[in-house]
Amino acid sequence: MSLILKKKEASRPARRAPAPKPPRSAPAPGKRPRRGLVILVTGDGKGKTTSALGQALRALGHGYRVCMIQFMKGRKYGELLAAERFLPGLTIHLSGLDSFVMRDRPAPVDVEMAHEGLALARREMLSGAYDLVILDEINVAVDFKLIPLKDVLDLIAEKPPALDLILTGRYAAPELIAAADTVSEIREIKHHYAAGVKDRAGIEY
Repeated sequence: MSLILKKKEASRPARRAPAPKPPRSAPAPGKRPRRGLVILVTGDGKGKTTSALGQALRALGHGYRVCMIQFMKGRKYGELLAAERFLPGLTIHLSGLDSFVMRDRPAPVDVEMAHEGLALARREMLSGAYDLVILDEINVAVDFKLIPLKDVLDLIAEKPPALDLILTGRYAAPELIAAADTVSEIREIKHHYAAGVKDRAGIEY
């Protein structure tokens, strides 16, 4: 690089970091309020949580603020580590233990933590601090009888009009499918587990 170019670059004023954008739940004066959606991702294939995270990344790109509550999960998955290090607009709460949950006989602590997670989801959803709330594995929590189906339907009914809500997890109840605006089913065609490939950091967690 020539000395002239170096001098020109040195004379440029330093760029300031852009100020954080306010939540977009409240529409600007004169604009039609945006309609928040209820999106449900279910099915036995891999990719339900990662689908929701892709939606979160897209929302963050437009300055939206995103909150994810992960039910039945207690490990710091890669998305939580990334949020802590690189994504200040994404808040992730864990609402479970890093252990297997018995479908027919869930431990009292699993039920308690799922109820706490749902109460937290309701507070965050109604706080006005977020534009998108993701309830990760909520469908499984309902199917495992950790949370009553009616409580989740009531939560959907309370959703602020402009807020987007995503529900993930296999075993989605028909009532939740009916309550959603958009439903996607991820079907397993082939999985590397069948070939004996173990779960990997950055792929499964």
